[in-house]
Amino acid sequence: MPVDASLSKGGLMHEGIQSTRLGMPGIPTLAESLMVYRDISLLRYTQSRLHLTGISSAESVALIRAAKAEGLSVSASVTPYHLLYTDEILSSYDSAYKLDPPLRTEKDRQALIEGLIDGTIDCVASHHRPQDWDSKAKEFEYAGYGMAIQELVFPLLQQALGERLTPARTVEVLSTNAARIFGLRQAKLEKGAKGSFTLYAPDEAFTFVASNAASLARNNPFDGKDLTGKVHRILT
Repeated sequence: MPVDASLSKGGLMHEGIQSTRLGMPGIPTLAESLMVYRDISLLRYTQSRLHLTGISSAESVALIRAAKAEGLSVSASVTPYHLLYTDEILSSYDSAYKLDPPLRTEKDRQALIEGLIDGTIDCVASHHRPQDWDSKAKEFEYAGYGMAIQELVFPLLQQALGERLTPARTVEVLSTNAARIFGLRQAKLEKGAKGSFTLYAPDEAFTFVASNAASLARNNPFDGKDLTGKVHRILT
């Protein structure tokens, strides 16, 4: 995850209008984009390969897009919640939205969506980060970072992008692209092939009940929320 620790130190959320309004120390976009620029420069110098995980800003998307157009071997991922939310939601002071990297602006969110649609961003990664109850049930300043959302990636993606993300592209960003980037075995639909399959109903509405979740962690804001796109099971 690209971040300049000297610029992000002490920050609790994206540095901008919202952080000023709420009186919370911010993490500037520069803390991310500066490291993306540095890493791409090193990639260009070494002619190696680079994967950037957890991209959160429009500036980073632009740098990655330019690097790909140059022919550099760079790939990137984004989280579902950065496609879905902005720093505006932090006005609730709900520690469920205390994330690393932080939620940024609507401009950034739209740039991330466009980057995923046009292939600048290759993958969606859950950044599943389970926390104990008492890690989140405290003042925002002292709460832990992250969400436990591994089993909610499908419906959150659908909520964020709707019909803009086709079923074929969904498979790419959640499975085949990551396998290609990291040299993993590609699943094949053919007689005798081994693999695991996700049974997923994209149009099925359901209410998420945290107590029924597979994860014991409860650090996400979706308990009792209506979602669309239900994963029924994984077949192996």
